[in-house]
Amino acid sequence: MGMILITMEAQVAPELESRLIRAFNHAMTNHPSGVVQSLLTRDAQEPTTWRVLTIWESHEALEAHYQSGAIMPSAHVFHLVELEPVGTSSEIIATDAIVTVPPQHEQNDSMNDTMR
Repeated sequence: MGMILITMEAQVAPELESRLIRAFNHAMTNHPSGVVQSLLTRDAQEPTTWRVLTIWESHEALEAHYQSGAIMPSAHVFHLVELEPVGTSSEIIATDAIVTVPPQHEQNDSMNDTMR
C-alpha cells in the first residue's frame, strides 16, 4: 500500500488565524516518525476554512501511530486553538512529485527552516 493523506479541516475565525499558524509551527516541530510532510492551507473560496494535510509514508506507519495512543499531529494543531476538526483519509494513488523520506531529525530541521 502507498502513502496516506490525512486531511483535518475546521472553520477558523479571523481573530484565531495567527494562533492557528503558531499552533501548526509548534505541533510540527516534533511530528511523529512516518510523517513525510504536513501543509497548513486556507481555502481560496472560503477563507475561514483551514486544513492541515499530512502525508504519511504508509498505512502501517499511520496505524502504528494510532496504536501508540498519541494524538494525530494534524488534529492537535486545531485542538491547540480549541477547535474540533473534521478528518478524512485518502490513499495517494499517484503524484507528480518525487517524495523521499529523510531521516526524522533532518525532516524536522528542513520543516523548521521552511516555516521561518
